[in-house]
Amino acid sequence: MRRFLYTCILSIVCVAVSMGTSRVDGAAGAKTNSALKHRWVYVMTNMLPDASVATLDSLFGQAQAAGYNGVVLTDYKFTTPMSADPTYIAHARAVAQSARSHGLEIIPMVCDIGYESGFEFQDPNLAEALPVKDASYTVHRRAAEPDIDTGASLKNGDFEESNGDHLSGWSYQDDPGTTTFVDHSVTHSGGQSLRTDKLGTGNPDGNARVIQTVNVVPFHAYHLSFWIKTEGFGTGWAARVAVLPDQTKNDNLVFPSWSIASTQDWKQYDAVFNSLGNTTVRVYLGTWGGRGGKIWWDSAKLEPAGFVNVARRDGCPLTVTGDGGKVYHEGVDFDKITDPQLGVGGNYDVWHDAPKLSIPVGSSIKDGAHLRVSYYHVLRVEAGSVAPCLSEPKLYDLIQAEVARVNDLFHPSTFFLGQDEIRAANWCALCQSRHLTPGQLLADNTRRCAGIIRKAAPKATLVIWSDMYDPHHNAHDNYYLVNGTLAESWKGIDPAMIVANWNNDKADKSLAWFAGLGNSQLLAGYYDGRPEAITSWLAAARKAGPVDGVMYTTWQNDYSKLGAFAKAAWGSS
Repeated sequence: MRRFLYTCILSIVCVAVSMGTSRVDGAAGAKTNSALKHRWVYVMTNMLPDASVATLDSLFGQAQAAGYNGVVLTDYKFTTPMSADPTYIAHARAVAQSARSHGLEIIPMVCDIGYESGFEFQDPNLAEALPVKDASYTVHRRAAEPDIDTGASLKNGDFEESNGDHLSGWSYQDDPGTTTFVDHSVTHSGGQSLRTDKLGTGNPDGNARVIQTVNVVPFHAYHLSFWIKTEGFGTGWAARVAVLPDQTKNDNLVFPSWSIASTQDWKQYDAVFNSLGNTTVRVYLGTWGGRGGKIWWDSAKLEPAGFVNVARRDGCPLTVTGDGGKVYHEGVDFDKITDPQLGVGGNYDVWHDAPKLSIPVGSSIKDGAHLRVSYYHVLRVEAGSVAPCLSEPKLYDLIQAEVARVNDLFHPSTFFLGQDEIRAANWCALCQSRHLTPGQLLADNTRRCAGIIRKAAPKATLVIWSDMYDPHHNAHDNYYLVNGTLAESWKGIDPAMIVANWNNDKADKSLAWFAGLGNSQLLAGYYDGRPEAITSWLAAARKAGPVDGVMYTTWQNDYSKLGAFAKAAWGSS
């Protein structure tokens, strides 16, 4: 699922525009000829602005006309105390009344675990973090800097050394002189750059990459940066970086999400990765499946990342030692280390200036000392994917408070649990101390979240996303930066839960899997594609077992196909 990132500043304007220009076929009180019990629409919103009530009321009217009977409502503020604001409360209750008047059930989403959320807005240190072990630092003028000579570096990262269009120092280059060129006239610095051109013609696959094997120190954090310029480059998504491990099973170590315009001047791009158990990695720069236009690369650099996004909580200890294993004490021998830019507003960036390790006057650490520093850092995976630690007690305190607030606002008969695309888990010292697999950690998390909801609303029905509990989807080994297998995560869901299944790519296997677990299912369809695609998925579902609902699921706040989806799914007229 490509989840549209919603934050505390999610604009209701986007919703208003897409709804205001949409048309939904069907009249109020549309008849349905389907046995589908649940006919829901997924809505991401922000109920604090005054316009939100009228905007949602309009959408609810359209949904009623097309035969929907439920709204899965997700608002970043559910997970924050901002939902206790008097204005917010008034708006939320007005929205609830509007839904009732249109015959729609409100199904609020809680326990949003997998992406940046209000939990991390309240405490950015809740994020799951990866270990950096014994990074080498040297003290100079009362500040310790990471040692470059013990880290990685790129050969010819500035692309200044070449033989014709063949770059020196890079072990592989796609089609020199055909799709990859040394450019002497367009550069960011120096006298040369790498240009990729004629994509999709000179190389029918559209690949134009350079590759270099680099030595790294295991469990160190690295910053990869470079500059990009484009001209008529229509496939910005195709330009990216990969860091492939040689010793561990991970498919990749870095998952950036960039915005590259078709035509733009030089702009710096950054990626941060943890080497994990690797001593060498293969660094790829270039395009995969590109088409048309030109893109230039220059000034590529690999260096230690330092304390960028350092996490500070009990489960993420930080230690500094010197020669002979001498232990230094924070607040005495060195100043407290924090990153003021960590998760500001609940949103984590990839790169910013690294905090310093400062040495106070009177410290026993002297100028020129060599230090070994161990700590934990947060890595953002693609667009907004930063999961909280599944073991941190504070997370469950925040979930309990969220459920209480949401229950008071809506008194819902159904709750939707938001565990979804959890791409980092089981690294911090707290998780490791439990000696469980990531799948077992997630199963425990799911049971605890369900227990919190059922204590607040004993008769409530629970719905949960499918992906993290499906071995044919994400519940397996080698999933992004999860440390271990996610198998057995499904032991955390019980047969009373409804599974919102979005594994259309492997519909037969996935539907049969959850049917075998005894769960009824709801198909999360549309995904800003062809609304008619739900028909083939429903046909597959009829073979698998109990499927009693569908959900119009949009990440682009596009409700213009509500009627077409309804007609395809249940024959709305």
